[in-house]
Amino acid sequence: MPASGNKDVMSEAELQQRCEAGQRSTEHGVYAFRDRGEAALTDTGRSRLAELQEQVSERSKAVELLKEFTAKSVLIAELAMGYVTTKKREGVELDKLAVFRALPAFLNTAARTLKDLIALLPNDKDVFDEAEILRSLKKVNDEEGRDDPGAPDV
Repeated sequence: MPASGNKDVMSEAELQQRCEAGQRSTEHGVYAFRDRGEAALTDTGRSRLAELQEQVSERSKAVELLKEFTAKSVLIAELAMGYVTTKKREGVELDKLAVFRALPAFLNTAARTLKDLIALLPNDKDVFDEAEILRSLKKVNDEEGRDDPGAPDV
């Protein structure tokens, strides 16, 4: 709905602002990057892109990045929920809060990233105890009298 309150009439200033919104990508860079890729980025942006590409180049690094993103997503959802709860107790109408309208997106993002992360993390019951495996290999090696457990039988 237009800020003027009349959903059928938009002020000239509102119309102009909405028409320019897609063109003003220099404010946040989202649409410029989406449309033009790396060429739209500043030197700092290109450096950050290279850093992110390195972070997701290996599974373990990507999982660490997902852990960080998940934690931030959950915190954002908690902060938004806390703010909405506080404002509701103060008597503020929820439909007046922009963060209330965004709350489902925050909660969905938190839930989705948690689900994705849980799917990638090993189930504790299924994880092998590496130390125990190494001890058993050493024991077998000692019993067979070999110096190198990885050495082939000759």
